[in-house]
Amino acid sequence: MKVTPEEYIAVLQNAFNKHYHEGSDVWSDDPEMRVVPSLIQGQLKLPATTIALDIGCGIGWDTDYFSRIYQQATGIDLYQHENWVTLQKKRLNVAFYQTGYFEFDPGQSFDLILDNGCFHHQHPEHYQAYLDKVTTMLAAGGWYAISTFKNDTKTKYWDPNGRLHRYFTDVEFSETLEQANLKVHHEIDIYRAVHQDYYRLSLCQPFA
Repeated sequence: MKVTPEEYIAVLQNAFNKHYHEGSDVWSDDPEMRVVPSLIQGQLKLPATTIALDIGCGIGWDTDYFSRIYQQATGIDLYQHENWVTLQKKRLNVAFYQTGYFEFDPGQSFDLILDNGCFHHQHPEHYQAYLDKVTTMLAAGGWYAISTFKNDTKTKYWDPNGRLHRYFTDVEFSETLEQANLKVHHEIDIYRAVHQDYYRLSLCQPFA
């Protein structure tokens, strides 16, 4: 990439600020992304006592979903969305924080960490540190649910705002996770009708 990892964080911040201010945050109401929380619960059947973290929560729909079925749900994002206030008024067990991922200090562990479309926008030099932080935040027996782009004919591209869109093959992604001591137990492909490719939903736990 043409920018350093540190410079790229500012690129992401500016890109997301622009999208939300312009109303071009197409992912917020992407139907294929919105099914992710229900697919996770359908597969894992986690108890009501679950403590969940939503990385890159955006408008807060996934965090809100978790707050309705789990004991506690926390969402973090670079952008402070106005919808957070509304969602927090509805339920006392939901919290949102405007923070960078690497700056986030939760002071607790999580039974479930959701990454619904964030990792594949990160700088490649941050992959290992990003996943290492996930493992440090997971409670014993906790799950990491991560949704990434999947397309057999693409590897990556940069959008007009400078964001990287990374498409991993199944083997590449499995190896990337394994390097961070994460094992894939379940994988679900979610078809993206507009793009005619997939989101790959991987449900992972640290190796014993």
